[in-house]
Amino acid sequence: MRCFSTYALSKVSEYDITKDEVKKDLREKITKNQAKAEEIMMAAVKSGMSLQQARTGMAIAQLTAIGGKFAEDSLKRTRDRAQHMPEGAKEKHKSRGEKRHKDELDKIRELKSDDDKANWVKSHWKATRIPKLLE
Repeated sequence: MRCFSTYALSKVSEYDITKDEVKKDLREKITKNQAKAEEIMMAAVKSGMSLQQARTGMAIAQLTAIGGKFAEDSLKRTRDRAQHMPEGAKEKHKSRGEKRHKDELDKIRELKSDDDKANWVKSHWKATRIPKLLE
């Protein structure tokens, strides 16, 4: 038991967010991951997708990568939540998503260059947020 306690305490210190070094490392990881997500979104928009399509694709890719029981449980909860939605709310949610998708595609088609598309993604994809706890 003593060995486990010593091991647990050593691992806890790696994630102690009261330490400036741990906060710095977590901020760097978050920033790196957010930059990668923005790159993926820009590539998707440049290829003609809407942000709505790219978001959905990223969610599917994450669940596929995680796999196993966690992914199954997440999909089950999503299906359960969808089944319990009132019929009017389902339609409203669906139509709002379709409208957003259509509006995004219309706007993307108006943009001529990849730079314009990249600037548009930067103005609409707000992924560069650091949690207040890590500031």
